[in-house]
Amino acid sequence: MRILRIAPLLVTLVACDAAGPVDDDDAATVALDPHGWIAVEADADPYAARRPDEVACAPGEGFVVEDYGALEVRTGSCNWLSVAQPAPIDLPAGTVVTLRLWAIELQAPEPAVATIAVAVDGESTWTREIPIPSPTELIVDRWALERPVEAGAPVVFHVDNHGANTYALVELSFAQ
Repeated sequence: MRILRIAPLLVTLVACDAAGPVDDDDAATVALDPHGWIAVEADADPYAARRPDEVACAPGEGFVVEDYGALEVRTGSCNWLSVAQPAPIDLPAGTVVTLRLWAIELQAPEPAVATIAVAVDGESTWTREIPIPSPTELIVDRWALERPVEAGAPVVFHVDNHGANTYALVELSFAQ
């Protein structure tokens, strides 16, 4: 059943880019390494104001890199996730960030809201709230960095959610 719900979205992804065209003929694109994510401690978490008192999210259980190269977050084993890795290159203002994420049929015992977010160098640059329950959705979004960021600055991917759900970060990349 679940495969049938995902298949039409895959066709849509191939047929057209949901985020619209980006003129990147001369752009160099650098993607973050799906294996490079490390859990963020509370004192370094840009989303710490909403962080629960107790966080249970072990690598290999709550989040894992799947064979197809996506960082998969399993909220049944991970009640809060903020992971980071260093920006691989200097990112001038105007650098285009691309995010591709599957939110796979979100369910919870009671209606709730999931929050997915990205912070670059301590500043939240993108946030998406998704109502729970929701059908499977491929989220494709692009935005430009408003200020320059030096190589090595932290890039944080964040998920907080109610219920046992699955998210798969397929791409987080930068184009200049």
